[in-house]
Amino acid sequence: MFKIFGKSKGQLNSLSTAALAFVVIAIVLGFGALILSQVQGQVALMAGNTSAAANATSQGINAVNTFSSWLPILAIIVVGAVILGYLFFFGGEHGGNRV
Repeated sequence: MFKIFGKSKGQLNSLSTAALAFVVIAIVLGFGALILSQVQGQVALMAGNTSAAANATSQGINAVNTFSSWLPILAIIVVGAVILGYLFFFGGEHGGNRV
């Protein structure tokens, strides 16, 4: 008879998609840092710590660390956006019966 949540179908999907994206990003960053640290160790053994390759891997590790430090802030922003979406959906023109 009535479709109560007819248009809210994508709300929970967007939250689960965002959560899965953060898990994938964290895994990729973790493996990237692991691979870079192993490459840096091998470069240090072969060419020394002052080579261009050692400097490049060191900068790559610093870049991965910097990006991974922003993940908690990005998670808060995504969760805040989902909460605002719920508030606008339930409090807007689609919301409950208002007198």
